[in-house]
Amino acid sequence: MKRRYVVYQDDTGAILSAYITDNPTAQRQAGQTYKQVSDAGITDATHRVDVGLLTGDAGNLDLVEKTALPGSLDKTSVTADGQDTATISGLPAAGGDVSGEIPGQCEIAAFSDGIHALTFNTPGTYTVRLRHPLYLERAWEITAI
Repeated sequence: MKRRYVVYQDDTGAILSAYITDNPTAQRQAGQTYKQVSDAGITDATHRVDVGLLTGDAGNLDLVEKTALPGSLDKTSVTADGQDTATISGLPAAGGDVSGEIPGQCEIAAFSDGIHALTFNTPGTYTVRLRHPLYLERAWEITAI
C-alpha cells in the first residue's frame, strides 16, 4: 500500500523531499531518515522534523511547522556610499547555513556566523531575502539614499 513520506536530514530535521510510495527506504541516502505523514500539504518550505536541535529534546521526532527566521535589522536606511552598513544579526548559527539574495541584484553566499553586514553603492530600495533550512524565509527592506 502506498503511503505519504518525508525524507529528512538526521542531524537537522530539514525535510529534503516528500513523496508517495510503498518503499520509503529507496528514496533516502546515508544520514537521512524517512517519516510517514498524513497531510499532503507538508513540504520542505513549511515544515521540519523536530530532531531536538532547536528544542534540546533529541527523542522528539514530531513534524512541526517552521517558524519565522529569527534576526533583526539594525537600520532600514543607509547612505549609498559603499561604506554605511546595515547589519542583520541574531541569525541562527546552527542547523545549516543561512543564504539568500537581493532579487535582481545578487546572491548572498552561505554563511553560518549569525550576522550579516550589507552595504550599497547605488541609491534605491532593496529587499534582502534570507533562507535557512529550519525556518521560513524572511525578507527585510533597506533603502539606500
